This record gives sequence, C-alpha cells and structure tokens, in this order.
Amino acid sequence: MELRTKENKEKGITIIALIVTIIVLIILAGITITFLTGDNSIIINSKKAKFRTEIKEIEEQIEMAEINRNEGEDFEYGTLNFLIGRNDEYNEILLIENKELVYDTEKVNEEQVKWLEEMGIHAKNNIIPIYTEEQLAKIGKGEEVTISEVGGIKYTFSSDANYYLQNDIICEGGENNKFVPINRLDGCIDGNYHKIENIYIESSEVSGLVRTNQRNNKKFRN
Repeated sequence: MELRTKENKEKGITIIALIVTIIVLIILAGITITFLTGDNSIIINSKKAKFRTEIKEIEEQIEMAEINRNEGEDFEYGTLNFLIGRNDEYNEILLIENKELVYDTEKVNEEQVKWLEEMGIHAKNNIIPIYTEEQLAKIGKGEEVTISEVGGIKYTFSSDANYYLQNDIICEGGENNKFVPINRLDGCIDGNYHKIENIYIESSEVSGLVRTNQRNNKKFRN
C-alpha cells in the first residue's frame, strides 16, 4: 500500500514537472517571437537600418549629380531612374520634387512612411497621411498636428494640402459627436480605397465631408 502511494506521488510530481516545463517553454517561445518580430525587434531594426542606409546612399548620389551639374554636365531633376540610373524598388517609391527627395504615398507601406518621415523625407505634392477621426476633423484648419502613427511628425493641416487616408476610419458619430464639414479645401482628400463610416453631420445646408461652395467639387477620391 505504501509502495503504491509512493509511485502515485512520483507520477504526480512528474506530471506537474512536465506541465511546468511546457509552460516555461511556451513563455520562452513567446519572448523569442516578440524579440524577433515585435515593433522593436532585431528583424525590424535590421530592416530599418538597411532601408535607411540605402536611402542615404541615394541622397549621396543625388548630391553628386547636383555637383556634376554645377560643373557643367547636363542634368535635370526627374525620376531617380533618369537621375542616377537606379533600377530597384526605390525607383518606384522615390521622386525628385522641387530639388528635394520625396516619396510616392501610393507606393510605400506604413512602415516605410514612418522611416522616411523620421529621415526628413516627406510625401510628394504636400500629401498628409490621415489615420483617425480626430485627424480627419482637423483637415483644412491650418493647425499644426502631430501624427504619432509616423513617429510624431508635425504637419500643417492647411486648406491647400492634399490628404491621404491610410486606413478605414470608423467614426463615433452621434448627437454628442457631430462632424463639422470642412469649410474650405483647395487640395484633395484621397480615399486610397479606404472608407469613412458612421460619420454624423448636422448642417442647415446641404453638405458632405467638404462644403459644396468650393472651386473644385472633386475633393474626395475613392
């Protein structure tokens, strides 16, 4: 009887040890995955470093092209392919605008936007990324707005800027959260194939996201 009790205890201890081992392994696996794939992981930081290095190389090539132009060689600002003979992914996302390196909003992902903005490289055509209902409500007001989604970059939400939706925006529209239509917008709001849902507008006149008494009625593109 004592022998059987001892065997049962040993089996019980073995099962508990096995369970504890499995739990520890699961926790370690979670930590490892986070370490490798999280927002501040080795993989992400490695991709970011590689991206930044390649962009810096492009900036140096542009500077050299400008130096050569000043020394009498023919040169015009244009696409990177024409400018420095590149034939890679950056030829799709980067452009020269007003003698500055800019990126094409339609060709970059959210991760690349953040890294480019951190490097002081902004979107072409004065394009401002929009992520939230709060940002949407500030369009055209002339305020300086900090957008945390791209690393805390500050944009001036002027009436002549172009705005670009980065994701679907689900508003909390209602009597206590009314959206005031944008009074004046000389730029454009590009929907980028995203949607704005549940927006609540209360107005004494016919109005949508942007008031209709503007020079160009096409203020929002899908």
